Amino acid sequence: MWHEYVLLLRECFGKLTEEDRQTILGWISAGPNIEEFKKQREKRTGSPPTEEEITRYCELWQRNRLAWIGLDGLPEEWQERYQVLVKKHGEPEHPEFISYSRSWIGPVSPKTAEELKAMSVEEIVEFLKTWMPPRDIFGEPSPEGLGRELSSVVMEDPARFATAAQSFQGLDPTYVRALIFGLHESLKQQKTFDWASVLQLCQWVVEQPREIPGRQVKHMDADPDWGWTRKAIADLLSTGFEDRPGTIPIDLREKVWRVLQPLTDDPEPTPEYEKKYGGTNMDPATLSINTTRGAAIHAVVRYALWVRRYFEKQSSQGQPERGLAEMPEVREVLNAHLDVSQEPSLAIRAVYGQWFPWLVLLDTQWAREKAGQIFPLDEQEQAYFDAAWNTYVAFCRPYNDVFEILRDQYYHAVHRVGSHENDSGLLADPDIRLAEHLMEFYWRGKLGLDDPLLSAFWKKASDDLRAHALGFVGRALMNTTDPTEILERLKMLWEARLEVAKQAPANHMKEMSAFGWWFVSGKFKVSWAITQLVEALHIARKAELDHMVVEKLSEVAVEYPLKAMQCLKLMVEGDYEGWNIYTWREHLRKILGVALQNPSVREEAESVINYLGSRGYLEFRDLLP
Repeated sequence: MWHEYVLLLRECFGKLTEEDRQTILGWISAGPNIEEFKKQREKRTGSPPTEEEITRYCELWQRNRLAWIGLDGLPEEWQERYQVLVKKHGEPEHPEFISYSRSWIGPVSPKTAEELKAMSVEEIVEFLKTWMPPRDIFGEPSPEGLGRELSSVVMEDPARFATAAQSFQGLDPTYVRALIFGLHESLKQQKTFDWASVLQLCQWVVEQPREIPGRQVKHMDADPDWGWTRKAIADLLSTGFEDRPGTIPIDLREKVWRVLQPLTDDPEPTPEYEKKYGGTNMDPATLSINTTRGAAIHAVVRYALWVRRYFEKQSSQGQPERGLAEMPEVREVLNAHLDVSQEPSLAIRAVYGQWFPWLVLLDTQWAREKAGQIFPLDEQEQAYFDAAWNTYVAFCRPYNDVFEILRDQYYHAVHRVGSHENDSGLLADPDIRLAEHLMEFYWRGKLGLDDPLLSAFWKKASDDLRAHALGFVGRALMNTTDPTEILERLKMLWEARLEVAKQAPANHMKEMSAFGWWFVSGKFKVSWAITQLVEALHIARKAELDHMVVEKLSEVAVEYPLKAMQCLKLMVEGDYEGWNIYTWREHLRKILGVALQNPSVREEAESVINYLGSRGYLEFRDLLP
């Protein structure tokens, strides 16, 4: 009630009797609870406050409470006392609140987007040159705020600004970045513009010293140097290389490379930068797209794909034959950044992992030769393996030709299963993605049932991970239109896993419950699927997608009444908490009704109804005679 009391005191202090006013002023004069202050201070810092700190605390405490009443409401002698405290410590900000914070809604611009639209590009450039932001005033217009408005205007009409891009040379980096960002956003909206002048501006930027001597700006008021603009250029080029409206014309290839190549040597990220922002804070892949050099290496791969598309269109065979020999500039950069002595960054190594299938596409021989460097198997370089591999499995689908190159790396990853459990900040669980890759390679026939790689995975994986692997297969089946050619392979896989589970049921309960996905997929013959479900439930006592499993059982109960009742009984008994039974009630009733009409399973059905009744589910008793 602090806030309400202060408002009441300020409003009504003058209406109190003289005696009551003196009582309140006496409380203020007496000061705060010093002993409590000492105790809290020592608890917070580990040491008692000094006499100077105690005096300051008392004076601030008294100043704030006198401020509640207000200067005009205080008696004359107290006004003097208050003014002495204010002169010494300054005016209190919002003393009516126990605590407060400033609210910041973002950078403010001296010109609105509408005002900028009404100006010619020349007028805008002149304003950017001459406008001076107010100094050290919170919430006032800033270059960053003006830059954001400029970006929105550029995004709406990129062609107008692209043609005059060179006129932005010499402006503050904040405004140049705003122009580049606006052009980038316009590309993503399928808009087009002339690239020639834009590339000349970009060339000018990369030729500037990255640091600006003597430049001092407040955080979020303006760019500290040319680093953010360089990053924006890398992002712009990356999008410009895509096969979309506005793509960069191939005849600008040489000019593009003159801009892009210097960005691949940008100092960000430094080892210190990665140590501060990487690790558990940000995975290498995310770090790569948020740093200039990382964004530039991403752009190099997109540049190579851009060039390759051109050669494909020119080649009578439909695809270039010389690989990276057609682009020696790309090969030189990619080779250089695989040298740990020159490129220690894990973020950059993650780029190679993310794009590895496309590197195979660009030049299979080069990718085969460099796979051991990109994904090193040496224990001393484990961090580089993890950076590349974790990104690869997080971003990439399993490709057969890539698997042929990375089989050793897959085997290494299998032996590292379980080592990522305490890693935080990863884009995806590498073990889960590895399991999915291996399952796809199995059903395609790239891995046999007894392949050492697959055998090692089943041995190393936890029950949870094995369950995810089999559940992934079931989910894939549900989304596959005609899997008949792989069903026999999958049946062999399941039966093999079931035999293993029977040897140690307690260690395979979750794995067996994953068969629920297979059962509800409807892709297998019901006779086989329901028989396997009975076996799985004997071990797991529950099935994933239990509500859909029970629904499916209700559909096949007429044809397979005994097995349907066996499955139902095992699932009801396995639902220890009883929550799931509530969601099955409609289909439960249907299965039980069918079973009661069949003399061979009537007794089993009555037993299940009585069991349900013993657990408080009395709604099924009306089914009994």
